[in-house]
Amino acid sequence: MAFLNVVIFIFLCMLHFYWLFGGRWGMDFAVPTKEKSADKLFKPSAISTLVVAVGFLCFAFVAIGDTGIFSDWIE
Repeated sequence: MAFLNVVIFIFLCMLHFYWLFGGRWGMDFAVPTKEKSADKLFKPSAISTLVVAVGFLCFAFVAIGDTGIFSDWIE
């Protein structure tokens, strides 16, 4: 189960880095729009996208650390 969480968090991290460097795939589904309009409710900044990507990377490290893989280094 931890491995699945890590894979999901890494995927989300990489997706946010993709968006940070100019990718457009999936952006239409990720950013909410106004009702009956194509106008976006907000435009995510590069800093906020970077913070979210790093956050997902941290969550991945926490999830993999929960398995005890780092216990040899943290004694």
